[in-house]
Amino acid sequence: MGFIQKRPKATNAFIVMLFLVVMGLNGCGGGGGGNTPTDQNNNGTPNGSLRVRVIDDDNNVRVQGITVVLGRADGSMVTYGTTDMNGEITFQNPPVNATVSAAYYYTYTSYNVIYTDYELSVIYDINTTEITIKIDRGDADTTVLGSGSVIVTDHVGADRCHLLNADLHMSVNPTTFNFSIYDWFDFQNDGKFSILAIGCDEDDNPVGYGMLLDQTYVDGMRVNLDMNQTTFVNQTFNLLNVPGDAKYSNYRSEVRRKKGDSYDVETEYGVMPVPASVSAKYVSGFADSYEFNVALVFDKNGDGVDDCAVDMARAYSTLAGPRNIDFLDAPALPTGLSVSGINSTTLQISWNKGPDSLDYISVKANQYSDTLFREFNFYASPTRTSIVFPELPESLSGFRPPGLMSVQVSFYDTSVVSGYNGLLNFLENSGDGEMLPDEYSTNYSHAYVRP
Repeated sequence: MGFIQKRPKATNAFIVMLFLVVMGLNGCGGGGGGNTPTDQNNNGTPNGSLRVRVIDDDNNVRVQGITVVLGRADGSMVTYGTTDMNGEITFQNPPVNATVSAAYYYTYTSYNVIYTDYELSVIYDINTTEITIKIDRGDADTTVLGSGSVIVTDHVGADRCHLLNADLHMSVNPTTFNFSIYDWFDFQNDGKFSILAIGCDEDDNPVGYGMLLDQTYVDGMRVNLDMNQTTFVNQTFNLLNVPGDAKYSNYRSEVRRKKGDSYDVETEYGVMPVPASVSAKYVSGFADSYEFNVALVFDKNGDGVDDCAVDMARAYSTLAGPRNIDFLDAPALPTGLSVSGINSTTLQISWNKGPDSLDYISVKANQYSDTLFREFNFYASPTRTSIVFPELPESLSGFRPPGLMSVQVSFYDTSVVSGYNGLLNFLENSGDGEMLPDEYSTNYSHAYVRP
């Protein structure tokens, strides 16, 4: 999709604790929609009020009892409180260019091993009166609505089948796939769901497909799906002005129906040399949005490790003649990446200013060990050239910079939003059902720093 992606959910997660923190840049605080915020050294510039809403990333349920904090431009903390029964808290006189951050952690058990996941999400440079933050609570938000079975027949020689975002081995014919429907499942905008089965050979090349359209979900339902169609529609994408030092390319074709879940049709990784054109496979009769993503990967410093990439994502309402994807439309790669203040509470990530055409900047940092995961995600306005890790309350000391981390800075230019305020409006409205359009164009470039 190339715009805002969800990360995979933890398997069999048992959630023991969750926090959400909202930080600010030029601080001043005030009364809230939950518990009364605690105001610490209110020295910021008054700017009306800021309503913060916290919702679950998967099912859009508003989350009550989440700690919310406001801070200053230097990252110092000003005030904090908790969300009310509507998942909201309001701060009076927030700072200009405020920052909203979401900090939470949970533990889960997988194969008798306990894992801990710390995550911090930050949105800088907020000058609106309302903002919505989405949080991923692992499996804490998971409710099973029911189950069903798909009986796949006529395998057309497929070794495996991609079905309902799962991988099904075709060892017998017919093959029965038992599935569960969770409350985070993306039903279509008519309340129904469609099933697309893509049969692949042992090299994962598509060889056949079948579909069931606009199904009404009933708990315990059993449906038959014939995977007997073998004629794919090939869409040519001409790749123009490909940089000569691109190391390799990846591409993916997807289809989506009535704003429901997207389905991968064909995926290729590590294609080298980069081709002048790509003939991507699609299926006919299923989608009203045909999506394509192509990425170029680079090793700019020549040390054998990938250090930057350019992604071009497109969505079309119809398939047509050859389409051009011009890499001159991609934002320039981020440069001058640096990380300072490691092992301190004032860790800073810096980069050189990006092009004026950017809509927003995304920064990600992470650190993994055998059983501990820390992931930090930041949104910033396109005029920024650095971010400073915000101060957190002592109760959230586990979120403080843990030392050496992998860092990625991404420059985004997309038709989905217009400028940074457009991104903030998209985030606010997406909690109320706003979705990606059937047609869009998103270009983004990344640079990495690894420990």
